[in-house]
Amino acid sequence: VFAGTPEVAVPALDALIASDRHEVAAVVTRPDAPAGRGRRLVASPVAERAAEAGIEVLKPVKPRDEEFLARLREIAPDCCPVVAYGALLP
Repeated sequence: VFAGTPEVAVPALDALIASDRHEVAAVVTRPDAPAGRGRRLVASPVAERAAEAGIEVLKPVKPRDEEFLARLREIAPDCCPVVAYGALLP
C-alpha cells in the first residue's frame, strides 16, 4: 500500500509500479478536492496515476474511518511507503 497525494509523490509510485520486487495493492490519498473557478472536484495526482495503472484507490475522509481501516486489514500490506501524505495513519 502506497500513501501519497501531490505530483511530487508520483515518481515514487511509478518506481514501485515498475518494480518486479513489489506489488502495489492499493493507494491511500486525500479525497477529491474542489479546484479551479468552477470548484469542480479533482482527484489527486497520485489517485489519477493509480487509476491509470488499475490500482485500487482509497480516499478516507478521516484516517480512523472504520471502513477504511477494515479495508487496510483485508489488504494486510507488508509495508506502507509514504511520500507527501498529509495525515497520520493509525
